[in-house]
Amino acid sequence: MIPEKIGAGLAALAAVAGVVMATPAPSDAFETNTAAQEHISMPPAGSTPAIALVRSQLWLVDELTVFQSPSGNVGCSIEPMRVRCDIAERSWGPLPRPADCHPNVSSGQGLDLDAGGESGVVCAGDSVLGFGDILPYGDAIQAGSLQCDSTEAAMTCHDRTSRHGFTLSRQGYELF
Repeated sequence: MIPEKIGAGLAALAAVAGVVMATPAPSDAFETNTAAQEHISMPPAGSTPAIALVRSQLWLVDELTVFQSPSGNVGCSIEPMRVRCDIAERSWGPLPRPADCHPNVSSGQGLDLDAGGESGVVCAGDSVLGFGDILPYGDAIQAGSLQCDSTEAAMTCHDRTSRHGFTLSRQGYELF
């Protein structure tokens, strides 16, 4: 499946700010968009002052999609009802085992969030590490109300409606 990218909000911002916008050529695959970005540049000298922004891609998906951070240390799966991210290497201790996690099932390899729910610790006998396309730093992926943002500092996933979510990185994690 080829995710869609969103840039309409950027066009509106450009119109309000009085800046020039160049849109990248369409791409045929998620992984080939690592260099494609929308740019807003400064207007010519003597015209209305504006801010200079660079905004990366927002990918929309409507089915289960697996992806990973550019470092490969965080792997995630997202679909409209759930997002999950696992981590390979971390400099912090183990995550607390969920009370409802069966004793024969692994836990603590990552964090998850159900749409409309609260974030928590993964209880699963599998992993989403090492699969899927790379979500470049600065890019985001959205399925329904769930969205993940990839930055050099961390992978942050949240529910745009409930505002619950989590941040996961080698240095630490946060549930919100």
